[in-house]
Amino acid sequence: MSFKNWMILALFFLFILLYEHLTINYSPSTSFLLNLQSLGYIDKKLDLSTDPGNFLSFTYGIVGFVIMLFTNFYIIRKRVSFLKSLGNLTHWLNLHIFFGVLGPIFIIFHSDFKVRGIVSISFWSMIIAASSGFVGRYFYINAAKKQKEYMEMVDNAITDLKRAVPKDKESDKDFLKGIVAKGFAYMGGTDGEERVSFAGLPMFVMKSMFGDLKVALGVSVIKEYRGTSLDTRLKYVSKLKRNVVYQDTYRRLLSYWHTFHLPFTFFMYVTAVIHIISSLIFKV
Repeated sequence: MSFKNWMILALFFLFILLYEHLTINYSPSTSFLLNLQSLGYIDKKLDLSTDPGNFLSFTYGIVGFVIMLFTNFYIIRKRVSFLKSLGNLTHWLNLHIFFGVLGPIFIIFHSDFKVRGIVSISFWSMIIAASSGFVGRYFYINAAKKQKEYMEMVDNAITDLKRAVPKDKESDKDFLKGIVAKGFAYMGGTDGEERVSFAGLPMFVMKSMFGDLKVALGVSVIKEYRGTSLDTRLKYVSKLKRNVVYQDTYRRLLSYWHTFHLPFTFFMYVTAVIHIISSLIFKV
């Protein structure tokens, strides 16, 4: 399943949980859970209010924590040698991010949007780790292929691009070179700048993401060729060229991201375990 479809599924769960949260508190007669309870399918002794510490909150918390544990399947798949042939790593990463999004959704409803004390450390560590996962995936996707693979893809893409060049421009030797240079700048690249300094990384990330956003929104590289196969192929060539030129930069960014991401994940698990133990033993 594609990354987009995993995110749609996560949003579906968010919608269901939000609907139940709102109906339980503001329109009980339209709540699925309360209606099931009134029909006898759910024990009527159970308190289905959204207040922290009650049955529903407790269930959300357990489900959310277990789902967060599922995120470690990706790490195990990546680190254990005999599992490295088990599926495409990018697909595992997509599943990892799905669990990393879905788990916090359940935890947010578990807390009933009330966070305080030591739990707040786990909660905000979780939010930072989950949201930064999208950034990490972006760096990984752009740095995943080997340089040789990218070069072969660029050569093939440029061959396809040449086929889309208008007939009146085929004899213009500088036309193709000019539009590729424009496309490179469109995607956030700077000619002559193959290595980005540490201080220049934030600006590079902004320009790179803005370039991909323009592609997603359908913004053309050259206005007069908007909607043509030339524009579509030029965007593809430009992105590949950017990834070839800045592959080392994306890998550095991925390394820095891991350094940032892992401590928050560690704090999240440690404080979550403390919270679970104190809740079960001391009822707090």
